[in-house]
Amino acid sequence: DTALWPALQARYGVEARAAPIIPAGHGLTVDISFPRKTTLRQDVEEATVVSARTLTADGPDVPVKKHVELRLPSNMTYRAGDYLAVLPLNPKATVARVFKHFHLCWDAALTIHSDGPTSLPTGSTVSAADVLGAYVELSQPATKRNIQGLAEATEDPDVAEQLGRLAGADYADEISAKRVSILDLLERFPAISLPFGAYLHMLPPMRVRHSRLTLTYSVLKQRARSGHGSHIGVASNFLSSLAPGDSLHVAVRPSDAFHLPADAEKTPLVCVAAG
Repeated sequence: DTALWPALQARYGVEARAAPIIPAGHGLTVDISFPRKTTLRQDVEEATVVSARTLTADGPDVPVKKHVELRLPSNMTYRAGDYLAVLPLNPKATVARVFKHFHLCWDAALTIHSDGPTSLPTGSTVSAADVLGAYVELSQPATKRNIQGLAEATEDPDVAEQLGRLAGADYADEISAKRVSILDLLERFPAISLPFGAYLHMLPPMRVRHSRLTLTYSVLKQRARSGHGSHIGVASNFLSSLAPGDSLHVAVRPSDAFHLPADAEKTPLVCVAAG
């Protein structure tokens, strides 16, 4: 290369041009889409993280508080006092629990068919990690109807009896107050034989979380109220995972409760806040 080509160039007077590393006709056309916001019927747009920092000192017993700043889309306006709606992703640790319980490989793919309206992606193959991470709520308290369905999915009469009590008189204290999810119950009662499709059908769609436009928040990761495992906050841990340059889906929601007066510069204000 260092002798032959220069010699041929000098002999025949041709100009040597390097071949492009990526040829023009590389044969790939890629279309990028964001189907989640459409499937979940959420009016959100893409924002970018500008800054993210931790406000608290390191320590095992110190609750973590963080601050994040976003660059909103140019067509999105807001006023002081408005809310920011964030469409989060489930914590990877929670998704991993579902994979473990249903014995799914991490590269598992789903093709979902539904006879009625659904907030799940249908008609195409989607990774199980994407469906569980982005489209459904994994940590919401199980409803009474959910628990009754779990009772029907076991042949153990003792387990069915316990679930019956949890769906009845014990529901408020043992399920709602302790925020026990369907996944928590599946792990607590291995005798429940629930098909994966039935589990997906029980899960509510992922919803947006609302925060004041000043995004200073506590990262929720603590021992579960049920006494089993940890409770990992969906929105706070999602925001905590973001770094400058990352993207997320948000929307501005107006507040009817508070806005600054029109002549704020001339109006005395007394501001009171927690912390």
